[in-house]
Amino acid sequence: MLFSIGDQVGFLNEKGGGFISFIHNKNFVDVSVEEGFDLRIHVSELVLVSKVKSPIAPMAESDFTEVDLASFESPAEAVIVGEMGVFFVFIPMDSSLDLSEFRVYIANNTPCRVLFSYQLRINNRDEGKSSGSLEPCSYHFLQNAHKKDIERWESILMRMIFHKDGVSSHTGMLEHRFSIKPQILSMVHIKKMPLVGQLCIPILMAVPPNDKAIFSEAKIPVASKRKLES
Repeated sequence: MLFSIGDQVGFLNEKGGGFISFIHNKNFVDVSVEEGFDLRIHVSELVLVSKVKSPIAPMAESDFTEVDLASFESPAEAVIVGEMGVFFVFIPMDSSLDLSEFRVYIANNTPCRVLFSYQLRINNRDEGKSSGSLEPCSYHFLQNAHKKDIERWESILMRMIFHKDGVSSHTGMLEHRFSIKPQILSMVHIKKMPLVGQLCIPILMAVPPNDKAIFSEAKIPVASKRKLES
């Protein structure tokens, strides 16, 4: 059975399940479980509960600016297209941009590796949801969420550490706590984000330190044109 990122699955031989967060190959996928971490599991051990709704179509090349396309032409090193930073990203599940259900991602549009942990505060209690390491110019699926569920989130807590290979120092842990107001999840805030190749609602959470060792090149390194798996 072929799975897609965002599919809800159950475990065949034990209780529980979660959502497909990453596809390694035709045999192994990562499943994001309620306890807040990902499990690498063989597809034969999973049963499909519900298929993710069709995501909106990837952006066509005509949607990118000339500057963006010029950046993609550099084969030696991927470069950052658009605003630099680490973003909390809402992608509408429905192709008609019905803003009621979303796929939620963390996107690292920086030249640094980012270690992160993700917590939600619900009923005055922080619940760990996910943690991991993001390579430069990459993104990671966090969860699916209905707008009604998001309205129950009292706040979001992200902890992040920026690191770059070959640099002797890195930042201490950064903490960013924020809340999602209902008006944020509206068409007014829909933007094109080349890194994820989708129309989405990105929320900037952090930028890397202004370190000469990190930004030693005259041209800041940036992201390759990568599409979300569907």
